[in-house]
Amino acid sequence: MGKTEEKGMTAAQFAKLNNISKSALLYYDSIGLFPPAGKSENGYRYYTYRQSQTLEMILTLRELNMSTEEIKAFMRSPSEEALIGIFDEKISEIDRSVKRLKEIKKLLKSRKKILEEMKGRDLRQIDRVFCEEEYLLMSLVENAWTQENETLQVIEHARKYHRHRMYNHAFGTLLDEQALLEGRFEEYAGYYTKVEKPPRNTPYFVKPAGVYLRAFSQGSWHNLPETYRRIMDYARENGIRFTGYAYEEGLNELAVSGEDEFVTQIMVQIQE
Repeated sequence: MGKTEEKGMTAAQFAKLNNISKSALLYYDSIGLFPPAGKSENGYRYYTYRQSQTLEMILTLRELNMSTEEIKAFMRSPSEEALIGIFDEKISEIDRSVKRLKEIKKLLKSRKKILEEMKGRDLRQIDRVFCEEEYLLMSLVENAWTQENETLQVIEHARKYHRHRMYNHAFGTLLDEQALLEGRFEEYAGYYTKVEKPPRNTPYFVKPAGVYLRAFSQGSWHNLPETYRRIMDYARENGIRFTGYAYEEGLNELAVSGEDEFVTQIMVQIQE
């Protein structure tokens, strides 16, 4: 080994040679992942060309999303078998990440579609729309209404059925037909979350396909009874009879700065 090679390179020179930052190199030393070849009499780190191969191995493993502890463990005892095990684990991690990213993409497209459909819509209009069959995961209301009871029951429903945070789900409340007809618009029967297909081993409710009256309520939940009264007036004037539940669903919670901008969609199935 020649004198020049023994002396080695400074941290800055070695970092530049291997196309990483000096701060990253020093960090690897501080955590015991990649120490320098030695230190000079004045305390400066120095590295040798021979160390480039080891650093490249570490950077390759980092690129595979291995943690510092995983790399340390592997570098202490590298083997083909150990590397195959790491590859299998990382492939599984990537599969899970891809699945989650696809779910997030679907959520983004769904929420975007709802917001785009709201643009320019007359929120006072009541119309008839045909809805396909939908699957709902339901939690029945168990106690008399108070703000505390509602909050606790909504949290419990979300804990039981939600894969994401609440506003990334089509989440709403149900009002049964009798309560609707008797004007008890705040006596909810339960909470629901829409799902694309019925999950295995989980009870679910089928929202029937059919024609529904659709109305919108803008503002806080205090405005919902007035919207229900408009629905009831519209039904009487047009000789319409209801069947089943009324379904309430918030549409824009993430896009507003206050309750007065909330938009809630109400759907009530009607008899043909």
